[in-house]
Amino acid sequence: MLLKHCTETGMARIASISVPPIRLPEHIDILWIRTHFFEQSTKKISLQSHKHSFFEVHFVFRGSAVYEVAGKKYPLYEGDALLIPPELTHAQKSFSDDLVKVNLSFVGPDSSFKAFLHGGEYRFSISECMVTDFERIFVEVEQREMHHSFAISNCVFSILCAILRSAGLTEDTKASEKEHFLCEIAMRYIEDNKNLFLNCAVVAAYCGCNEKYLSRRFKQEHGVPLLEYIHSVKITEAKRLLLETDTLLSEIAEMLGFSNEYYFNNFFKLHCGRSPGAFRERKE
Repeated sequence: MLLKHCTETGMARIASISVPPIRLPEHIDILWIRTHFFEQSTKKISLQSHKHSFFEVHFVFRGSAVYEVAGKKYPLYEGDALLIPPELTHAQKSFSDDLVKVNLSFVGPDSSFKAFLHGGEYRFSISECMVTDFERIFVEVEQREMHHSFAISNCVFSILCAILRSAGLTEDTKASEKEHFLCEIAMRYIEDNKNLFLNCAVVAAYCGCNEKYLSRRFKQEHGVPLLEYIHSVKITEAKRLLLETDTLLSEIAEMLGFSNEYYFNNFFKLHCGRSPGAFRERKE
């Protein structure tokens, strides 16, 4: 089951790859990927029992090895893998002369992997999709094309997803987190489109949800009505332009999506108690 592109050069180079600490909704941070390519004369491995604060997965692609985790022994053969959660004492007790394995370490206490914190170690078989991802990793390592580290990260997260699926674990994404994400989309859209005169219906349509539902969720999460937030973003930008630039009022009105300066003046005075011109001159 040796990887087609798993060469000794690739094994050596992969250790130097810096994987960006990308944070996904699953809250997983990749720490490193280590490889071991054993021959009769180059047995370099620690057999001492130890533990660590991160998750570690051992993938055996050739040969065999015996691990001991919390006093229980796990023989791994070609095509086997073992996930060891944080704080579990373990050691690799023995291995064959032709062992080829890959170690993957990551942090994910708030992810779906937290189920393993209570369930203990997990032995599983390396799937074809995992093999494909590892193949891609070694190709990226060998070729080192632009953005190869991001491509490697993508493959690693795909492998982790396959592990969760093989264990039958569901996503640790609560409904409240999804609703929070929906409000984040709304806020980003409002912030990025200050040049448009938005209303709740337009924002809800962009988010792909019901206007009343989004307004209710937004008020619950942020403490202000959605429409009030839309207007506050518009006013904040208007104040910035008035104080930090010499832009004409008519131009500011156009930049903020008002049909003319008259409507801009009325809108600003309604929310700030004074006209844009008086605000610019810092008059009461």
